[in-house]
Amino acid sequence: MLKGLIIKDIYCIKFQLITALLLTLFPNIILMLAGGGMTVYEGTFLSHDEAMLIGVFLYGMVNYITVTVFSSFLLNTLEDDASSGWAKMQRTMPVSGTQIVGGKILATLLIIAGLTVISLIFNILGVLLFEMSPEIMIALPICCGLLQIVTLCPVFPVSMKIGTKYTTALYVGMVVIIAIGMLILLISALSSDISETALRIIMYGGLPVLAAAVLGISYAAGKKSCETDM
Repeated sequence: MLKGLIIKDIYCIKFQLITALLLTLFPNIILMLAGGGMTVYEGTFLSHDEAMLIGVFLYGMVNYITVTVFSSFLLNTLEDDASSGWAKMQRTMPVSGTQIVGGKILATLLIIAGLTVISLIFNILGVLLFEMSPEIMIALPICCGLLQIVTLCPVFPVSMKIGTKYTTALYVGMVVIIAIGMLILLISALSSDISETALRIIMYGGLPVLAAAVLGISYAAGKKSCETDM
């Protein structure tokens, strides 16, 4: 039954996902044709390191947009469930609250993982073609995926508790808050207020732990909400 719930959610946004994948190709191909931003330093006042920073920023921006924007299509399934009556009908079926919440979260993880892998492939091509930093280019999409887990997963249990009316506003608010936090972290790193070691600890240690914690809390909260309403 859980597999069916996952397939149902993915099928509901199948056309949007296909369109998203096609749209994803455009900025990544442009980056490859532009030399990943690395060719801008040739014959200009920019140094190689400065051009490298520009290239990393461009790839990071495309990675973030790809994972954040396109995975948010899953929010449409909440509105579809409510408008079609599925949200109420599934409560009369032999489906537990665990399966309802688990289906949403697993579908979310599958979509985020898929978008992360696609971004990772293009980033690795950037490493091979333009000799960009392997560590940074591999870390970028993975960190974007983890950030999206932190952003998107809590929306599902909250929407199941208060309804879908404020789902989009809630999600946008969380995106803005996390984006501000990442911007502050980036500025601190560029100004050397945070050492490279501390930054690695935050991104490679703290972020995965945070994502796992949010995932667990979202699952538990959603399960409790479903069981309370049934």
